Amino acid sequence: MTFADITIVPVARDHRERYLEFSRRKAEVYREHGATRIVDYWQADAPADPAGFHADGASYGPGELRGLADAAAAASSEAVVETITEWPARSARDHARPFFARAAEHPGA
Repeated sequence: MTFADITIVPVARDHRERYLEFSRRKAEVYREHGATRIVDYWQADAPADPAGFHADGASYGPGELRGLADAAAAASSEAVVETITEWPARSARDHARPFFARAAEHPGA
């Protein structure tokens, strides 16, 4: 069964190209270790109306529904990037995790 990792990261809007280059390099390495698909979703410039994101009949008071920007603690100068990394199975992701942990400890090695 397909397994997905989902991350949310605040990125300075003026660093978008730098982040995209980082994301391309990361995607190459993840694919080398078994990921089947990596997609970055960027926050829209205009915030969405939270009234459109709930079940029929549900009602929320002001401030009760938090968006991804709040969850990522993004500043007003930052956009939120949600990345979904798909793996053929959780076991494939788990097998690759030690490599990524070592790479984070020793960048560039």
